[in-house]
Amino acid sequence: MSRQEEVKQFIIVAPASRKNEIALCRERLADYLARRFPRYAFDIAKLAPVQDEDHFIPIPIMSYRSPDGDNLICKPVDKWVVSEIAEACADFKPSVTLS
Repeated sequence: MSRQEEVKQFIIVAPASRKNEIALCRERLADYLARRFPRYAFDIAKLAPVQDEDHFIPIPIMSYRSPDGDNLICKPVDKWVVSEIAEACADFKPSVTLS
């Protein structure tokens, strides 16, 4: 039986109400999240949610290609991890810079 890897990357979808604001600082949000959650990589989606969501949606990337070329599935992410990432996104203030 093959070993399942942990999720390593998330795609973050911003709420429709903050789509334009986040679009202007996508790299800063990704950097902010990488500092808060160093074991993960983050990509900020260029699209808004399909519905009028009022919160950030972290989407874990659950599959990856092994060096052998096989498609593998990751272990499910704990719900608390997704919640903490969503809360960190909501706390992000584009006007504040990290040093």
